[in-house]
Amino acid sequence: MKKIALMMMFAFLFVSVKLAGAAAFSTISNSIEVSADVQARCSNVSTVPLYFGYYEELERQSLNAISVTCTPGLAFKIAVGPGLYSDGTNRRIRAVDAAGNESFLLYAFYRDSAIGAVWGTDCTLQVETFPHGCVLSNGTGAVQIFTGLGAIPAGQSVPVGRYTDTLTVTVLF
Repeated sequence: MKKIALMMMFAFLFVSVKLAGAAAFSTISNSIEVSADVQARCSNVSTVPLYFGYYEELERQSLNAISVTCTPGLAFKIAVGPGLYSDGTNRRIRAVDAAGNESFLLYAFYRDSAIGAVWGTDCTLQVETFPHGCVLSNGTGAVQIFTGLGAIPAGQSVPVGRYTDTLTVTVLF
């Protein structure tokens, strides 16, 4: 009987400790605010060279690609500068001979393959004349490719040489 009473006492103590331990805990909670900021940005602007090949007084054309990655939904504009040797009205590629004499070939850079809209630098005006006219678009978060077309008009008589220019591509957002 003593054994049973002792076992009952241990069982009672065990249950009492368990219940007392469970009742001794209380809880309190709070929350963690989670946030992130996504900045409007464009990156990874890249271009390919615009190479016309050999000019023989016939019109020459060459396709070009400008690619950019912008934040989804971000409105942006792509401007293409007039080049290093522009005369203010026309884009020109230049050659310099051994004596230092300069020669120029006129060329244009268009925003489409239809040779309709010159790709220019003034993104504030919605006109289609040089040096105005940008490409307007909205970011997708992925690389977007925009095709340009360069053209050298026929009938220009110029000396032999390597003719070069540099166009600056600017993305405004």
